Amino acid sequence: MKVLLDSNVWRYLADQNASAALQKCVTESDIEIVVTPSLVFETLELLNEPVRKSILKLQALPFWTRLMPETFLEIEEIKASIRRYRPEWIINNPDMTQVNQLARDWTESDGGFWARAGADIAPPTTDESIRLEREHHLARLESQKIRANLLSRGQTLPKVSLCDVFGNPPASIPGWLGAPVEYWRVPSLHVMWNELQIYASPYREWIDSEVDINAIFESPDKFTQLWYYQISAEDTPRQWLRGAFEYLQAYHKVTSGNPVDSQLASHLIDVDVIVSADRNFIRFVEKCKKDAPFAVAEPYRIAGGGKGVGDLFAKLSSSY
Repeated sequence: MKVLLDSNVWRYLADQNASAALQKCVTESDIEIVVTPSLVFETLELLNEPVRKSILKLQALPFWTRLMPETFLEIEEIKASIRRYRPEWIINNPDMTQVNQLARDWTESDGGFWARAGADIAPPTTDESIRLEREHHLARLESQKIRANLLSRGQTLPKVSLCDVFGNPPASIPGWLGAPVEYWRVPSLHVMWNELQIYASPYREWIDSEVDINAIFESPDKFTQLWYYQISAEDTPRQWLRGAFEYLQAYHKVTSGNPVDSQLASHLIDVDVIVSADRNFIRFVEKCKKDAPFAVAEPYRIAGGGKGVGDLFAKLSSSY
């Protein structure tokens, strides 16, 4: 059984010096603890140095199961969809040298990203890292704007399935036939189209060795048709989950963790259980598990602090 821990859980474990106890518990229960790069990046932003170092040391232990970045996993789904629906965009005999080198940094067992994380070495500041920081800030501002608009109109979260939520794209989108489309498709297309135009974007870094990006740019209407009418939620479940979380977040208080929660949501298909002390996060996962047209992790909410660590161990011990 694979278990993903939210950032607050890692904090409680580090505060309680529970590393050895956690390793012993999961070994006896035949459970894998999964850690994601997005959680590590969130930890690297903590200003309290002793707290940051203790959490990073715990997260970077090779004992856990390490996932690739969510951008890599999303692109894997998208490449599969392009092969199925737009095979003419696939590059024959691609040069994989650069992308394989990039992948090695994430998969090295003794070195690379995880070694730097464990040593509390922050990634160097680049134009791309500045852009991503700005994008996170703008995402929070946009969430606040949407929420304020909903509150001003007295709107509350509709009691409908997430599969029955639709949205209207901007009228200028080439290839859109004019009728509302499933909500998740609108922000997903917007993000992917814009990311592919940025050479240093991680999305583009993972895809442009195997997909002809220029062919996509020459046919924006076909790209829209692929996104709005051909790929399904089952083809790209991570896109559905991101859209679902962004939709649900609009009806709840906006926090600095909103963009990170959306990133973490893309991993809900990689694990069997996700543990958090965040009430709204667990509520969102419960809604996704109920409505998604594919399997989603079981959410489990714990208390805060030391009691939460006890809750976690009780859950892990009883789950086997």
